[in-house]
Amino acid sequence: QAPEEENMIEPGEPPIIGIDFWFMREEEEEGGVNPVIIMVDKQTKYHVSYPLESMSANDWIVRRLCDDIETWGYVGEDVIIRCDGEPSSRLIRQSVGCFRKGKTIPEDIPPGEHEQMGFVEAMVRTTRNQFKTLRSCLESRIGERLPGDAPVLQWLIRWSSMTLNRYQVGTDRMTGYERLRNRRCDIAI
Repeated sequence: QAPEEENMIEPGEPPIIGIDFWFMREEEEEGGVNPVIIMVDKQTKYHVSYPLESMSANDWIVRRLCDDIETWGYVGEDVIIRCDGEPSSRLIRQSVGCFRKGKTIPEDIPPGEHEQMGFVEAMVRTTRNQFKTLRSCLESRIGERLPGDAPVLQWLIRWSSMTLNRYQVGTDRMTGYERLRNRRCDIAI
């Protein structure tokens, strides 16, 4: 089966959304420095990434993720939010569930059952690689390494997800944007 076919949900089933964290630089993961939250719609592969100061649930990120779920067309609908057993992921999922208008069905993935989070982990790898490529290009052009707290990196993380959503074509010959909006993205870069 094509990956896009595996991501289809049965009619009447709530959409599945996955939440996880990644870090700007791999060496920062140990200390939890410069975390980035990613939220992925399993069916469309549309995703968002946001840089955070810490891996805690603050009002801004909870409201932002709720707004994104609504923007994806799930206003007032039941959704399944899947995450691994990390306390920070579970807390953010719980906070999103409290704030949303629709029902949020929590789904925890037991340790060692990575297949169920595969769609999120694949998007983390892809988005992190896109970010690293864009950051490397920018650093090469300015001739210096950017510190982890450089304001431009906050934008670059979000831009990495946006470019993938708009221009990365899947085996079904559609982008995440097309799967979500049912039309091509005609916004110039």
